Amino acid sequence: IFYCVKETARADFHDELASFSRMNPNIIYVSHCTERQGFLTVDEIKKVTGTLSHKNFFLCGPQPMMDSFIAQLKKTGVKNRAIITENFNLL
Repeated sequence: IFYCVKETARADFHDELASFSRMNPNIIYVSHCTERQGFLTVDEIKKVTGTLSHKNFFLCGPQPMMDSFIAQLKKTGVKNRAIITENFNLL
């Protein structure tokens, strides 16, 4: 689970996600603060997860972020059927 927030103070679900990760060795949790670290990239995800083949990707966030990730994933050979999205917008 890669949880991206603009600033650390806005990571509302950090404690819950970190707890899930500690309780289940199959869950890797990475908190990413764009204010400090810049935008998360597929290359950074590969550093944590290794190869991207045979993995599914669940994306939730603003459309421009998801569009960027979809393009990056496809560039590395990830198939459309392995990418699931949920649009998230604060109106």
